[in-house]
Amino acid sequence: VVLAGGGFKRGYAHGTTDAQGMAAATDPCLPDDVSSTIFANLGIDPKLEINSSTGRPIQLFREGTVVDKLLA
Repeated sequence: VVLAGGGFKRGYAHGTTDAQGMAAATDPCLPDDVSSTIFANLGIDPKLEINSSTGRPIQLFREGTVVDKLLA
């Protein structure tokens, strides 16, 4: 994933991969982590619950955590 602007570090490669470059070897960053980090950087709590049209509470990101290492 390549990101530009939005408070992210410039020229930063996060973690390492295995010898084949197929899987994260250290400090994996999952899609929910990236999304949670973007929302937090926008001032929106990634654990915020919103209600569906039927009144059912839905959490924005159940699994993601904010990855401060990605932010400038």
